[in-house]
Amino acid sequence: MTWPSDLLVKTFHDPASFWAMVAAAATVALIIVAWRQLRSLAKTSRSDFLYGLKSDFFTKEARQLVFLANEELLCFHVEPDIPYFEIVDRNNPGVIDRLKELDIEAKSISIYSVMMSC
Repeated sequence: MTWPSDLLVKTFHDPASFWAMVAAAATVALIIVAWRQLRSLAKTSRSDFLYGLKSDFFTKEARQLVFLANEELLCFHVEPDIPYFEIVDRNNPGVIDRLKELDIEAKSISIYSVMMSC
């Protein structure tokens, strides 16, 4: 017999070699199954992370503050001991519609609200 066939015959007749081969094959099979399962789990967790980030960060208050900051509608004031942001230029026609859309009715925003949204 040739060398590979002798090795194969000896492997099946020797119990130590046989069980080592079975353990190696089972390990490879488990690695393949685990890799497939973990790959799909990683995709799911990435999606959950992005959804959580969006829902935690882009709250109603955060969207309102981002709009006001982008349009430069906030003016910082410091009264004797009370700092706040005043919403300026509220009468601009383009701004009025957007303020209604975002449900911004207040004329000022407390510094506390800004700090809690960040």
